[in-house]
Amino acid sequence: QLRGLRLGPLRSGGWARFGDASSPPLLLSASADDEGLLRPYPALVVDVHAEDGLASEELRLAAASGQTNVRPFSAALLVPMLPLMLPSSWHGCELVKLAATPPPEAEAGEAAVAPAVE
Repeated sequence: QLRGLRLGPLRSGGWARFGDASSPPLLLSASADDEGLLRPYPALVVDVHAEDGLASEELRLAAASGQTNVRPFSAALLVPMLPLMLPSSWHGCELVKLAATPPPEAEAGEAAVAPAVE
């Protein structure tokens, strides 16, 4: 039961502290598309499936209230969440150089063939 506790289960298997709206956000996923996007960041996602239906509903209500750091996932949250999602070595950088990776067909030893245009 979550009653009286200021902790919530995370997808990572850990626990997060509930805070006020100004605390670092914890996310609730709203759709299957969100689940795929947030899969690499289980430490940011509240695991509503770990609790019974009543607790899950209470978490959703807390997220909708805007009074806690639990928030429903939305595209608008991506900008404030970027520092938590990007590698720490990128923090403060205006430009990051990425290593070029060959296309999958080049890795297999095949030459890329452009489609013919008639």
